[in-house]
Amino acid sequence: MTSPLSRKVGEGVILLFFRKIWGNVINLLVMTVLARLLTKEDFGLLAVSAVLLSIVNTVATGGLSDYLIFYDKPDSKQVFNSVFWLNLFLTIAVCLVIICTGPLWADFYGDGKIKPILWLLLVSFFFEMMSMVPRTILRKELQYKVIVQYSTIFMTLVSVGKLMGAFLGLGVYSLVLPQAVFSPL
Repeated sequence: MTSPLSRKVGEGVILLFFRKIWGNVINLLVMTVLARLLTKEDFGLLAVSAVLLSIVNTVATGGLSDYLIFYDKPDSKQVFNSVFWLNLFLTIAVCLVIICTGPLWADFYGDGKIKPILWLLLVSFFFEMMSMVPRTILRKELQYKVIVQYSTIFMTLVSVGKLMGAFLGLGVYSLVLPQAVFSPL
């Protein structure tokens, strides 16, 4: 006889496995098409832009969600609330750093497209960070069905948006615009 917790964990594993397979299949198909429609320079511009955001993000926000998952004391509601506000402050700080250093980063690489790419990445970054605490609560409560449903739909919409952008001739922006548009969802 299995316990409700075992069933929930088993269901979560299956759902996460499904999301992983679906994500890889969609990503393979989309990247195959995008590799034919976009230039190497487009992918390089995105990579260069994403590196700056990734470095700053890692320094500023690393470990908060892991801390919340393992925190299990009576005042956890207040701790989650405090982490939400700390996360908001750190997210705004990261955004300000990127806004200030973005033009320098673009000048360093000699490409003006980097600034708008960074701004679009910041939009998706902001909403991703604002969903960190609610997602962590769902993970802590083993509510993987909700997580998988939303992330699968989001990932699929972004992938379709990338393809549409590339077919419409948006170039490098087809790689970042869909994520910025759908991230508030």
